[in-house]
Amino acid sequence: MKGKGVYFVSFIILYTFLWHYPLSSQDYESILLRDITNNIDNYRNKTITLKLRLKYIDLIYKKIIFYDKKNQDIVFDISKIQKDSQFKTDILNLHEGMHYLVVFVIKGIGTIGDIVGDLISFEAFILQKLPEGNSTNR
Repeated sequence: MKGKGVYFVSFIILYTFLWHYPLSSQDYESILLRDITNNIDNYRNKTITLKLRLKYIDLIYKKIIFYDKKNQDIVFDISKIQKDSQFKTDILNLHEGMHYLVVFVIKGIGTIGDIVGDLISFEAFILQKLPEGNSTNR
């Protein structure tokens, strides 16, 4: 019975790690949005995680805007994920100017040179700095 518990815990840890960091080998602080724009063929249809700041969320037009350290914006349409219960919880604690780890799939370049992508998730970067705590389950 203990063997099954070890495998289950290992699976949960691996699943959590892969869910939050789809491309764990990339350095999400060194890639800029203009690098993606300049090399769109290398990034097309890939899941990317970047450390971005929240600029604005517009629930009327269903857009969320983030920007990188060079102040280049990326706009996501949130109409598809707006009904998701996790998304509804996440938007309650949004703060403009705060760093977020944004996970998205790059689709291409828009008509005005902006990146077109599908937002998958975002998480406050500060949560990565918190200790995970001690487990008291023995």
